[in-house]
Amino acid sequence: MLYQITKQINNNLKNVLLKEIAADMGYSPRHLERLLLKEAGCTFSDILQKLRMDKAAQLLIETDYTLEQIADMTGYRTEAGFYKRFRLVFGTTPNHYRKSHTAV
Repeated sequence: MLYQITKQINNNLKNVLLKEIAADMGYSPRHLERLLLKEAGCTFSDILQKLRMDKAAQLLIETDYTLEQIADMTGYRTEAGFYKRFRLVFGTTPNHYRKSHTAV
């Protein structure tokens, strides 16, 4: 179940909704949330944020996209919101992360 949810999130990282995934799987959003908490110990939002940040880190290292482009590609409405979440998760700014993880 977690694999299927992760796959659906990754396929539509920018605009994914719990209610759509739940409907695809034949559950109500509330029931799917309870199943996730029971089986994975986390919420849909937790999974979504982790996958978004993982993708953002990958894009920072592997591409020359701007922070604004990466924020948009990973579903953040503003660059500021993206920046704040990235710093919270990785303990550094996106620019510093990019510089420290790319070969010179």
